[in-house]
Amino acid sequence: MFGQAAIQVAKLHGARVFATAGSSRKLDLARQLGAHEVINHHEQDFADEIRRLTNRRGVDVVIEHVGEATWSASMRCWRPVAGW
Repeated sequence: MFGQAAIQVAKLHGARVFATAGSSRKLDLARQLGAHEVINHHEQDFADEIRRLTNRRGVDVVIEHVGEATWSASMRCWRPVAGW
């Protein structure tokens, strides 16, 4: 439920939304809720895919609620910030 709400709130605020899940059913739901891109984290390295989709820029915000299974890849999605 948290991921579903996060997609809707981000979409409401005009964000380009990337979502990851481990099943086709969850990916379909994410797309129905407004995700622009959906990535199966069992089939692809979603951090690499997000880097590709953003021309290596990364994303400004990561909402990670799964935990250990996706944490390190989620952290690799962030856009580098000068001075950090």
